[in-house]
Amino acid sequence: MGRLLLIAVMAVMIGAGNACAATVNNPMTEDLDAAGYSIFDVRNLDTTDIVIAKGPWVDVRAYGAIANDGKDDSVAFNDAIASVSSFGGTVLVPPGSYHWESTVIIPAGKRRVRIVSPTSGRSSNAMIKWIGALGGTMLEVENLADSPSIENLQFDANGLADICVHFNPLNDGGIRNIYMANCTFKGYQKYGLVLGAADELTSSGAQLHIGSFYNLLFQGGQNGVAYGILINAQNAEWLSFYDLSLAPGTASWHKYHMYIKSGKAVIRGLVTSRATSYPFFLNGGVVSIYDWNAEDRYLLYAPAFSSNSPIVLSDISHRGVGQGALPDDWTIYVKMGDAPIILNGILIQGSIKLPGGGARHFYASGVTFGQAGAGYILENPADYHGFLHDTTTGVIKVFGDNPTIQGFLSSNIGKPKWKLDGNGNLTLTGYATLSSSNGNVGSFTFAAASSTDVSNTSVTTDSKIVVFPTNAAAANLVGGPKSPYISAVTPGVGFTVSTGDGTAATGTETFNYLVFN
Repeated sequence: MGRLLLIAVMAVMIGAGNACAATVNNPMTEDLDAAGYSIFDVRNLDTTDIVIAKGPWVDVRAYGAIANDGKDDSVAFNDAIASVSSFGGTVLVPPGSYHWESTVIIPAGKRRVRIVSPTSGRSSNAMIKWIGALGGTMLEVENLADSPSIENLQFDANGLADICVHFNPLNDGGIRNIYMANCTFKGYQKYGLVLGAADELTSSGAQLHIGSFYNLLFQGGQNGVAYGILINAQNAEWLSFYDLSLAPGTASWHKYHMYIKSGKAVIRGLVTSRATSYPFFLNGGVVSIYDWNAEDRYLLYAPAFSSNSPIVLSDISHRGVGQGALPDDWTIYVKMGDAPIILNGILIQGSIKLPGGGARHFYASGVTFGQAGAGYILENPADYHGFLHDTTTGVIKVFGDNPTIQGFLSSNIGKPKWKLDGNGNLTLTGYATLSSSNGNVGSFTFAAASSTDVSNTSVTTDSKIVVFPTNAAAANLVGGPKSPYISAVTPGVGFTVSTGDGTAATGTETFNYLVFN
């Protein structure tokens, strides 16, 4: 294959005298996806002496882009994108530094456009640098640009552009099936990545359905006022981030690493540092984070949490580098709403503050406070439900008049240290303090049915069984009309859990349980 390709290239050079405008047969093996479209893997393609003008992908150099010359290449990139067929295609960006002085756009209605460098990884040799006017946007993906893909590129806003990449559903429209991988962002005035409206002060009716983001690095904006990621789309659903790094270098800071005005995000694998304010600001949106290594003073601030979806924070190591978090200085602040909050496996330096009232669901499991005197701060709690405290450290401070907490369980060794500031009495309904030696712990997944049987031979007729959710699906179940309950106990065999309204669960809800005899 390599020998045939070399002959083809030589023939073009001799005949045309300029390989940069050549059309060369594609050396890759073609596959077809389910819809019959061509798919080519360009990750290992050597583009040094090959310029592809037509075919299953197009090379930006065939449209006038010249790497490393310091001159504008944005027109060439836009022309290359325009040449992609209505069925989609790949725009190839060979290694080198390219310069844009105007916005490059994947226009409205353009389907399956993939912009990719063949050198994979966040340290890709394909760099895009902004040389345009102050306040511009580098790359914009417009409304109904179905299945856009951005891979293996470095975006340098150069201290000039406001935004590196903007997925912008115009007129409250929609973009779906977004894919982004192995990209870096730096030097932005406002945002590294925007999903939805580029204004955190205005609610957007935009829709973003299904987005997968892998291995992204945000190296910081200018003067500590920029945001790493802004999500502002009314129906931003199924946005998943994997191996996300929001860790600016020593010369840069973020004001917020991620600001969610509206929408939902799930993050698996996260590193953060150097936020001048809150790493995560949830001003109406929701986030679930698993495996977070944080070096910021604060972790999460949600002053207007009113979503029906839960906030989940799991497997978090918080070192609180910098100013440090004081015991009475909250590190996590969530205004209690109608949806559950789940904390699981967290090492935290400061306190967890939960202001609010009404029937609220809060679950904490395996939470350790790194500083003496830190713990939970419950402000004006009225009818809190399902508060689980199972750590050997931390205090519970309650502020307000006649606060009530229902279904409280403390499974730590000894009673927690209560501190009541306010008028009236603290009322604990269904309160139990349980040692670590008299419980039987287990887990189960709810069947796709209205009930599920859980096997546990230690169960007796007098057993106290506590069930609590361990994933977002289970938390949704708990927070709604299907809220599960123990419907039957069979001594020496186990127990049955049923949904509250008798309708089937989805079969994905996972729970832990404690059996105390």
